[in-house]
Amino acid sequence: MKKCLASLLIFTASAIAADLEGFWSGTLTAGAVKLRIITEVIKADSGAWKGNLESLDQGPGKIPIESVVRRDAAVTFHVPAIQASYEATLSADGSELSGQWNQGGASLPLSLKHSATRPEGALAPAPVEQPITPVDREFLVADLQMSRDALLHSIDGLTEAQWRFKPAPDRWSVAECAEHILREENFLYTVVTERLMKLPARAPASRTPKQQDERIMAKLLDRTQKQVAAEPMRPTGEFSTEAAFRTRFVESRARTIQYASATTDDLRSHFTPNAEFGSMDAYQYLLILSGHCARHTAQIEEVKASSNFPKQ
Repeated sequence: MKKCLASLLIFTASAIAADLEGFWSGTLTAGAVKLRIITEVIKADSGAWKGNLESLDQGPGKIPIESVVRRDAAVTFHVPAIQASYEATLSADGSELSGQWNQGGASLPLSLKHSATRPEGALAPAPVEQPITPVDREFLVADLQMSRDALLHSIDGLTEAQWRFKPAPDRWSVAECAEHILREENFLYTVVTERLMKLPARAPASRTPKQQDERIMAKLLDRTQKQVAAEPMRPTGEFSTEAAFRTRFVESRARTIQYASATTDDLRSHFTPNAEFGSMDAYQYLLILSGHCARHTAQIEEVKASSNFPKQ
């Protein structure tokens, strides 16, 4: 009888641990910012898991979890809408996930506890309209124009040899820097217009967006902190001449400036959780687009200042 009871207990614990369905809640701490997170995991007819995520302190609205993958005790949530993932270990009794929230190159610890029903008291603040202000619009458009002009001036009149010159085997040429700028430009524009703006408008309990704008841009423009480009953003030799690149870049930046100048989208109320800054809104993604261009224009100037840079 004892053996049968022990077997039953083992079976029950295994069954609980195998079932990820339900609600998982916890708090993500990013510096002084604390964000209450609730995820709901749902099992599709195919047997695969998916779900949605809510960041309660950033306002109402659900962010889709594209897939939930489990291998033994290892569980991974994939949230491509905000370029994030959660990699965790499931406890033996199936009641808790402990792991790391990964987003934007940063990783933060996050533990989630399981419940069959939505946790009581999980009420999100009501949405608040936070449209782009005239001051924000003017600053963004001016920054986009300034970073555009600085890049075009930096590459103006370069010969093919200068365009392709690499200061060292492991460093990018002007052509590679320029192509990377354009790849990132198109990617971030798509993130804002086709991803962020399709998420529900949400309002955080408390944010100081202008201070955060400054922090984001300061970090981006600090070239003492080296970054590794994601594989899709790495140059492939697409532009053989400066003129070919210039045409494509001018078209792309004109599209971005037109959007920033005329949009009625609520750029401050569409945002995603961010492991390093707590959250980032659509306006800040457009600022990053401009700041990223400025960062790599500075890199181009470093290439041109190399002692063996071709004279023509």
